[in-house]
Amino acid sequence: MEEGGVLVVDDDHYMLELATCFFESKGIDVHCAANGEEALRKLRERAFLLMLTDFNMPGMDGLELAGKARVIAPDMTVVMGTGDTSPEIARLAAEAGIVRVFSKPFHIAKVLAMIRRAGKAVSP
Repeated sequence: MEEGGVLVVDDDHYMLELATCFFESKGIDVHCAANGEEALRKLRERAFLLMLTDFNMPGMDGLELAGKARVIAPDMTVVMGTGDTSPEIARLAAEAGIVRVFSKPFHIAKVLAMIRRAGKAVSP
């Protein structure tokens, strides 16, 4: 199974294109999924250092996805972007195993720092 890189999950195709351009420009292997089901398929195929998911998506939201992703990849760092930064969302995110909630629009360099920390956590 291949390992490493980032999985970006968002139903906004513009966001996926933007994330791909940014992460690839930094030399990071990036994979995208337009919904939770597609993300779970990708997680079963390979291991990622980090998953960045949107909160509000049709079908499966970011919280449900994070919970299911934790079963498949318990050591993967999961972060979430959302426009709703209420304490309730933060609490639910923590319960789902999400280590950080970024308010949208978020500064992508902060996500890059999370990726670098996740990579160091698994480096020999």
